[in-house]
Amino acid sequence: MDKPLISLLMTSYNTARFIKYAVDSVRNQTYENWELIISDDCSDDGTWEIAQMMATYDPRIKSYRNEENLGIVKNRAKAYSYSTGDLVCHFDNDDMLERFSLDEMVRAFDQLPDVKLIYTDLAQIGEEGEHHHYSASETYDPNKLHQHGWRHFGMYRRSVMDHIDGYNTKLVSGCEDGDLFMQIAEKFPIARLPKVL
Repeated sequence: MDKPLISLLMTSYNTARFIKYAVDSVRNQTYENWELIISDDCSDDGTWEIAQMMATYDPRIKSYRNEENLGIVKNRAKAYSYSTGDLVCHFDNDDMLERFSLDEMVRAFDQLPDVKLIYTDLAQIGEEGEHHHYSASETYDPNKLHQHGWRHFGMYRRSVMDHIDGYNTKLVSGCEDGDLFMQIAEKFPIARLPKVL
């Protein structure tokens, strides 16, 4: 795949305490061909202003603000509509990536050309950077799609969107990411990368 463009979709809403750390972890990636799409859902705590400021530091950061609060499901679909990358991932505004995360994912896609979605393990950290919890994702089982912890960190090939329904904006609350990934897994090979990224 050489150096495909990666779109990181960040939905933001009132996380001024965390968003700078999240964005900085993208800006510090060893892999450089990315775009960070920030779709702010009418934050009123300074999150939007921070996102705007950080977009002035790096042209790969693109910040948008909804005219009205859409909620996480429709906001994720909105963020996707702004993206252009060959590979797409969900990156929440309170997440952080290891410096090598995008490199690792691209390498995995190169080694698994038929795979359309790759997901990783998860580590939770506290506000001071302390480790709280490590969660190894289950190895993929097509009979237990709903049990997979692939939301952090999962990446998929954009081409799958031509073959699935896309984001289910009829969902009332979250899990739009899990629903999308299940649609992909029902039709295409997926894989777990057993690392915390």
